[in-house]
Amino acid sequence: ELNAANIDRANRAEARANRAEARANRAETQLEAAQAAHIERANRAEARAKRAEQRMADEADSETVELMLFEDTLSAERQRANRAEARVAELEAALAGAGASGVPSS
Repeated sequence: ELNAANIDRANRAEARANRAEARANRAETQLEAAQAAHIERANRAEARAKRAEQRMADEADSETVELMLFEDTLSAERQRANRAEARVAELEAALAGAGASGVPSS
């Protein structure tokens, strides 16, 4: 009878140990899944950050090109304005010269 009681206690202890081990296995599986999900979220966040960084770099490059084109246009317009001012000065000088030489202006 004592032996049967010991065997029964041992069987119950083994069953408890089996249940505890099963719970531990489930917890480990859940932890692994949570870690995998965390890593996946971190990877997606990193990929989003890299895409955003690339977009900003592309926009900066685009703005730099636009600025360079604007500067080229501005330079060309300044040159054109300078040539026009020089031509006006020439015409004014010619007109003044014509007036001084007695040629009537129209």
